[in-house]
Amino acid sequence: MIAPVSAPAASIADANNADGTITHAGAGSTAHLRSLIAEQRRGRGPAITIERVDRIDSTNAELLRRTDPLPASGVFVLVAREQTAGRGRRGRPWLADPASSLIVSLAIDRPAADLSRFEGLALAIGVGLADAVQAIRERGRPGAADALSLKWPNDLLLGGAKTAGILIEARTWGDRCRLVVGVGVNLHGSAIGRAAVDQPVAGILDAITSMPDREQVAATIITALVDALDTFEREGLVAFRSRWERRDAFRDQPVAVREGDVVIEGIARGIDDRGALRIDDGGRVRAVTLGDASLRPAKRGN
Repeated sequence: MIAPVSAPAASIADANNADGTITHAGAGSTAHLRSLIAEQRRGRGPAITIERVDRIDSTNAELLRRTDPLPASGVFVLVAREQTAGRGRRGRPWLADPASSLIVSLAIDRPAADLSRFEGLALAIGVGLADAVQAIRERGRPGAADALSLKWPNDLLLGGAKTAGILIEARTWGDRCRLVVGVGVNLHGSAIGRAAVDQPVAGILDAITSMPDREQVAATIITALVDALDTFEREGLVAFRSRWERRDAFRDQPVAVREGDVVIEGIARGIDDRGALRIDDGGRVRAVTLGDASLRPAKRGN
């Protein structure tokens, strides 16, 4: 499910957001990141417009507040060094150490009638992100075989610990819809990150022997996210399903999925063509749609 949002309007040209918390980054840093991304993309895919800020309440919230139309094709990318009111799924706060995280949101405008086509996008974004992180870690640790996996529906894990999260939201104005893909990546397993979630936390640069340039890391991840979004829009989840299932953190393991007061327990059997999680409860295979469901490991026999 893509979370619908109702937000106060603001112009895309506004210098500050609704509560005045944007601090814009220098033009030089934005230009450098733009050039690194262009070098990696080599002219492929949709056009990218990049805005960079030092401080903001939430990159997702800011893009959803803005009402000026985006280009009919292309992707708008907002990168922040620090968020003061970031959030994850189910309204939970996303706390990020500015020195140890990467915060980025992508936005596209499409006809409102097309919104249902983007169900399952979080899984595709997760695949693109995992591939990018693997490439980054292999460059920093040649020959390393890291245990990168994906937790349905929106988390990237490293050695079983959370290292990135994805939040997809949408807002409609009449016949127009804005889709926003927010990604928060832990570069290092910071104390702030560990305090913010009820599970182990890792950073994508933890245990790297040859530390990569942070700007190159950002460019690699943004390029991968844009490519995943573009491929999903052209080909759908089918282009990612097998790759997601190869990284499925809980494949053939006992799990408990909670949505509200309802708990479904069984054995995880991958995903279907819509991105729903398939749960074998011993008598049938049930499809759990994205919604606000949360997944946890469960003990056999519970």
